[in-house]
Amino acid sequence: MVSNPYLRLSPGAVVLDVGANVGLMSLGFAQNEMVDTVYSFEPTHYAKGPPGGKLTT
Repeated sequence: MVSNPYLRLSPGAVVLDVGANVGLMSLGFAQNEMVDTVYSFEPTHYAKGPPGGKLTT
């Protein structure tokens, strides 16, 4: 879970993770009950996530 005292999310929040690498932060946000959608983008070819490009919680 992502924990930051300065981060305030509203119900239904959409998170954009630019430079996601393998998606660990994206996965943490996806498990947050306030977040509805997480978009992750990694522009480099050497950081690879799971096959198919999807993380599931």
